[in-house]
Amino acid sequence: MNHTLTSNYPTEQDEKIVALNQDIGYLLLKYLKGLDVISFMEAIDGSEQFNMIEISEDHLFYKVFMKIVKEVKMKVNVPYLHFYLDTCSIDEHGYLYPERYHSGETPILRFFIHPTFTVEAFENLCFTYKTPSFQCYSRLLPLNTYTYVGNFLLLDYFNYKGLISYPRELNAHERRLFKVCLFFRTLQSNILNKQISFVASMTEFMKNFENRFKSSVWIEAIDFTKFHISGGCIVNSLCEQSIPDTNIEQIDINFNDNSFNEFDEAVANVFTNLALILSKNGRHLSAKLIKESCSIYHAILPFDIKLQFNFKDVREITNPMNFVLHSSDIDISQVAFTGSHIFCTIAFLQAIATNSFICYTMHGDMERSICERIIRYCQRGFVFLEPQGFDNALDIDIMARNVLKEKTEETREIMNDDGEIQIITNTYEPRQFPYPNVDSHRLQETFIEQICRKKIE
Repeated sequence: MNHTLTSNYPTEQDEKIVALNQDIGYLLLKYLKGLDVISFMEAIDGSEQFNMIEISEDHLFYKVFMKIVKEVKMKVNVPYLHFYLDTCSIDEHGYLYPERYHSGETPILRFFIHPTFTVEAFENLCFTYKTPSFQCYSRLLPLNTYTYVGNFLLLDYFNYKGLISYPRELNAHERRLFKVCLFFRTLQSNILNKQISFVASMTEFMKNFENRFKSSVWIEAIDFTKFHISGGCIVNSLCEQSIPDTNIEQIDINFNDNSFNEFDEAVANVFTNLALILSKNGRHLSAKLIKESCSIYHAILPFDIKLQFNFKDVREITNPMNFVLHSSDIDISQVAFTGSHIFCTIAFLQAIATNSFICYTMHGDMERSICERIIRYCQRGFVFLEPQGFDNALDIDIMARNVLKEKTEETREIMNDDGEIQIITNTYEPRQFPYPNVDSHRLQETFIEQICRKKIE
């Protein structure tokens, strides 16, 4: 007796995609957050199973944001607090002010995180990543207190660059907070406002990296388990066309740990590897290693290549690369290469989408070197955005001065308890804030107020 064996499992020929109600897709969004929800929405967008799942209108962002805004502020610890308290004071709201300034251009530090700008809030809002409000919101995250920013996620650039609308104009929320800086605009070259195009693959990136920075000469010496490369050279290599000042661009290589001794050892190992690589090509090429400080080494290589090794003071519980990128003072430079992948912040994606960039250190005490960096990115074709309340006269003042190196004195008259006039002289030492990103113009607070008022154009 013959028996025919049958299977309850569908054959490959019988398999088909079962269409589901679109509402099921939206329901699933409630159970996902952060990178998971972004990945899910990108994966099913336009699929046969869910059709199109897209949230591009602001009302859902507002709905979630307004629930979160009622929550309690998160207090954060600030290392080196004594450094600030020598010349600063904390007001009743938890803001740190230098005692001799009380203007809009004052660098301030928050000893708290707004509930709407925590990692949890950000992850709960990620499903609205295509909305104008989220696009602006994500550019304000680096203004959080520096000890906290390293907790935000990074994106694999080539996997997630498609989640932004590229190119796009500044949206209404961005225009309310920022204006095009006219002072630096006059210093830009004739490439101003030309839309910059970016490479589509890692292969194209590596080709540019070799052509512009001779990466084959030195990259094999880098131990990418201990270092990552970030900043301008990565932005340059992502651009299809070479940036005008490529010949003076240095390669920033950042240490992935928080031990000075291990940093010194890792740099020494890299330099030993470099010497071996250079000696193998038979041209008697040499390199020079210079220790600029306990946290910076320079390696001067042939072909006018300069490597800068940086040690960042990163907390043990913080991912070093997350910290380096989110604390970078210009959003267009918040991108890094790990030897096999390119990672970036969401703020970086918004910067390249709008062909614009934001500096997170806009205050009256900013150094001229920061302005010079801003000019370089302007000359590369990016449009610089400054806070709406920033005094343009400060740009002229900052550019006219060098870094303050001398003491300054302030003399004033006061009346004592006996009614006598006394002359008081205060001496101020030159002092630089150890971490750059400060929300001097309270842009996060302004954004919160705007959302609470539901100003929709």
